[in-house]
Amino acid sequence: MLSESEKKLCGDILKLLPDEDLFSLSSTVTSRVVDVNSRKEAEKAVVAFTQTIDEFFKRRKISKDIILKYMYQNDLPVPKDAEKDRLASHIIQTTIRAAAYEQATPPPTNSNSSNCQISLPQPSMIHSPTNITVNLNVNYINNTEIKATNPDQANAEGFVQWFYDMLNSYNPVFNKDHTHFGPQHFWENAQLFLNVNTKNSKVEDIANGNILVCERLLKFPMQDLILFLPNVSADGVKTKSDSHGLKLILVCGTLHVNNQCVGVFQQSFGLIRNPFSPDIWKIKITCLKMDEHTPLASPRLQDCLEISAIEQHTVKALEQAMLS
Repeated sequence: MLSESEKKLCGDILKLLPDEDLFSLSSTVTSRVVDVNSRKEAEKAVVAFTQTIDEFFKRRKISKDIILKYMYQNDLPVPKDAEKDRLASHIIQTTIRAAAYEQATPPPTNSNSSNCQISLPQPSMIHSPTNITVNLNVNYINNTEIKATNPDQANAEGFVQWFYDMLNSYNPVFNKDHTHFGPQHFWENAQLFLNVNTKNSKVEDIANGNILVCERLLKFPMQDLILFLPNVSADGVKTKSDSHGLKLILVCGTLHVNNQCVGVFQQSFGLIRNPFSPDIWKIKITCLKMDEHTPLASPRLQDCLEISAIEQHTVKALEQAMLS
C-alpha cells in the first residue's frame, strides 16, 4: 500500500491530467468496478487501487510530459533529455524519501542552521573509551523494501539503508531517538578519507581511528544538519567481495539541508569479516566525496565520473590495512 507521502504525490500528479486521461486511468486501475462521477472521485479511486509508487509511474497516462510539468510547478530541476524512469526516480528521491526525514518542528537555531552550504567539520578533541566490544552484523535489512534478487546486492542495499538511517537519526530535524551510531561499527584502526567540494572551497582530509572517524561523520548531521539520501537500488549501490573476508560497497545519493537538495555524495565502504565470527563485518576503510550542486536527476554510479578512482583508492587502502 502507498504511504501517506506517496498518496499525496500521486494526488498532486493526477491533478495535472486532462479529464479524459484521468477518467480513463481510473477505469483501467479499478478494472471498471468503481463508477466515478467527478475528478475528485477519479483521483481517489486511482490512489486507492494503486499498490506501489513504481506501479503508479509505470502507467502510460503518467507520461514524461506530465512528470516534467509536475517538476516545473514544484521548482524541481527540469532536465530535457532524461528518460521517464529517471525523472520518476528523482521525484521519489527528493519528495518522498526527503519528506520521511522532515518533521513539523523547525530545526534548532544555531550558527549553522541558516547555512545550507556543505562545510567540513574540524577534528573533534573529545576522547571516548576504546574498549567497545559490541559488533555489528551488517546482514541487517530494515523495513525498507529491498528489491534486489541477488543475495549480495540485497545485502549491500540493506547495509546502505541501515547505515544512513542510523547516521541521519542524529540530525536534530529528524527529532528521533538515536540509533547507536558509534565506534563499535568500525575497526579500531579504521580510516575515513574525505573530499568536500563547495562553491568556494575544496578540502581533503583524513580521520584515523574508529573514534575520530565516527565523530567526523556524526558532525555532518548534528552540526551541519545534512541528511544523506542514498539511491538504494542497483543504479546507486554496487558491491564486491572475495573469499578472504573483504567486502567493498559503493553508493551514491543526494545531500539535503532544511528540505532542500544542496549536493550529491559518493561513498565507499571497505569491510572486513571478523575472523572469530564469520557473519560479522565491520568498516575498515570509507571514502566520502561530497559536492555542492543540484543534480538534474537521482545520481547513478554509472554516471559518477570519479567512482572508479574512489573504488581503487578504497581497495588499495584495504589491502594495505590487511598487510599491516
